[in-house]
Amino acid sequence: MDGSRNGAVSNVNGKLIMELKISLDGNPGREIVIDAKAGNGQDVTVIACAYLVGNRMYQVLIGAPKAE
Repeated sequence: MDGSRNGAVSNVNGKLIMELKISLDGNPGREIVIDAKAGNGQDVTVIACAYLVGNRMYQVLIGAPKAE
């Protein structure tokens, strides 16, 4: 799970803002919030959830412009 978090932050050249340990049907997961910059220089917030189910990792990432 740490590798998933580190990869998500690195892939968007962002800064980790928040991290929560979560679970779904007994499967461990993480929810993270990242501050980053879009290609056009706009500030964005990325929210990512990742779950480890057996030996598979499932991830969902959502990015949106930062609210002013």
